[in-house]
Amino acid sequence: ISTESKLKSKAERQAVNTLCQGSAADLIKLAMINIHTRLTALSKMTRRQNDAAVNSAAQQTLEKEVETGLEAGALNFRRPRSNPGGGLYKQLDDVRPVLQVHDELVFEVRVQDIPRVAAIVKECMEGAVVLNVPLS
Repeated sequence: ISTESKLKSKAERQAVNTLCQGSAADLIKLAMINIHTRLTALSKMTRRQNDAAVNSAAQQTLEKEVETGLEAGALNFRRPRSNPGGGLYKQLDDVRPVLQVHDELVFEVRVQDIPRVAAIVKECMEGAVVLNVPLS
């Protein structure tokens, strides 16, 4: 096989690989945006719920809003006492993105919130875009 043929084959492989790798990177980024949006919305709802606890009528209204908006209910986010790390999730004290490697995301989550957070992450990652091939 000539050097020119090897170079041509290498370029063809790189072209196909770039398309696959780039598309996968786009999917994970969309999933991360969707996860952030969902977790931030839950945090804000729960924060409003905690603020309204002094007024039982307001508390009941908020609970109904949370139940209506989220079938599984809101996550139990606490208000942060301090924010030494800052970043995108500064308002979330109990769910933190830790690491992204290829098509995997790692979060720190309180044990009691794992099922709810896992369901959100799974839904957002599998539904990042509509494809003819399922991502699950």
